[in-house]
Amino acid sequence: MVTMLPPNILAYLATHVYKYDWRNCALVCKQWTEPFLNAYWAQVYFGGYMLNKLFDKFGLKEVYQWNAHRTWALNIRLFTKDLKYILVLQQTYSRIKYLIYLIYDEDIFAVKTDWSLWKTLSHLELDFRKVELTIDEFLEQLSPLTCLVHLTICQYNDNINRPDTSLTDMESIHSYFPHLQYININTLFKPISEKEIETIRNVEPAHTVTKIVLYFPYIDPSWIFYFAHKYPNLVTCNLRSHELKPRFYLPPYDQKKYQIQPQLLLSSKQFFPCLQTANIIVHDNNYWLFYLFYDTLQRCNVKIKHATIKFNENMSKENGLNSWIKYLSESVISLNIYSSCCNQSIPVETNPVVLYKNLTVLKILVCPRVDMEIILNYCPVLQSLYITNSMIHSPEYPLSMHVPHPLQRLEIEMAQTSVSVFKYISFRCRQLKYMKLKNIFYKPSDMNETGQILVDMSFSQLKVLKTSESEIDDPEDIYERADCWHGNLEDVTLNFASDTLKTLNEEKEGKRNERT
Repeated sequence: MVTMLPPNILAYLATHVYKYDWRNCALVCKQWTEPFLNAYWAQVYFGGYMLNKLFDKFGLKEVYQWNAHRTWALNIRLFTKDLKYILVLQQTYSRIKYLIYLIYDEDIFAVKTDWSLWKTLSHLELDFRKVELTIDEFLEQLSPLTCLVHLTICQYNDNINRPDTSLTDMESIHSYFPHLQYININTLFKPISEKEIETIRNVEPAHTVTKIVLYFPYIDPSWIFYFAHKYPNLVTCNLRSHELKPRFYLPPYDQKKYQIQPQLLLSSKQFFPCLQTANIIVHDNNYWLFYLFYDTLQRCNVKIKHATIKFNENMSKENGLNSWIKYLSESVISLNIYSSCCNQSIPVETNPVVLYKNLTVLKILVCPRVDMEIILNYCPVLQSLYITNSMIHSPEYPLSMHVPHPLQRLEIEMAQTSVSVFKYISFRCRQLKYMKLKNIFYKPSDMNETGQILVDMSFSQLKVLKTSESEIDDPEDIYERADCWHGNLEDVTLNFASDTLKTLNEEKEGKRNERT
């Protein structure tokens, strides 16, 4: 049977095997050797002492060189003392497609490197750590990489008064790399002057770019105006906060600008007509930019189908989800909601109270309170629901007036809830087929007189149930915990943590085995 699998299937399976098992799998038989060795050597990391392995003739030098033809991706970390290794790396791995290049010293780009030896690169990620270089200082060296379709530039610069990326820099990127499809710029953007606004109207579009990832601060409506002209075929837009910058660096709300800038955006020749996915992070002092962004999308009749929204802990209720999510309610089919607010007392509203007519997939991560009744009522065609790091509530007793819901898949992780929630879900979601529960914390009051937890879902027609590591909120108040399920189950996976369970009596154990 093993030898009958075709090579392409084996190659696919190899990518899903844990990396420490690749070498063992390569020894199974002759047919498995090549696919699993290719997977093992596909991506190679060099940095620090790992570089010595490539140059030590008494070490693994021959092994690395012998398998270099299998490598298509390199991840290298270089200091100035490692400059001597660059040429050998280029010669040894001349056919790679992906390169992640972590740079810790400015002198590395001060030394002339022949990038034409890596002219086959299609994906390049440059990661500058504590290195103050402007984009124009290294773009010319990279000019031989004409096959690039994916470019990431990350610069972690603590000097907030020295923005790195200008309008000229962005134009130079496209001049050197005309085939780019994906751009990820994690640097500080220089403000665009009023004189440059008119030049933006005549900018040459980059039709090949379909996805951009941009970071705050200093992305204001003027930059959005530029991106709208530059990327007419943009499908995905990610607007994120700079990972290593405190939030107070973000530009504050400016009422005068907010009144003027809509006219600027609406004067665009076109405003992201192909945009389908938008991922954004909202703060109290920059929410006006997103109001402006989504308001312009709505006026231009652009329909967002996939959205990710993240709030910080300082987000006030009046500027929360439901104050502007209305822009997405008519078109969005999948929605991810992140809230970094873990304090229950903070008034962040993360439950939708706008009707989502087409929403089929909803993910809620880190929410002080999730109300199942609100979600089911305002998402009438929801098919899949994922909740993690949240407190889940529902009416204690389902009512006959509650309309049945078509939810079919439910996943809950790291959540506090009660058995009444599952009873409510069972009553409302009678088409539920798949449910996964992990790290569920029940209330001590949910225990019956025998010290057990009974989760009654008798109305749901579950086909697959996976549950693991469920506990009581206060472990000191419990001496025994068990999960008993009422329903029609065809495929059940039970994987409880052994240190939290006591042995059940033989009758219940037999019933569990029978259902499994």
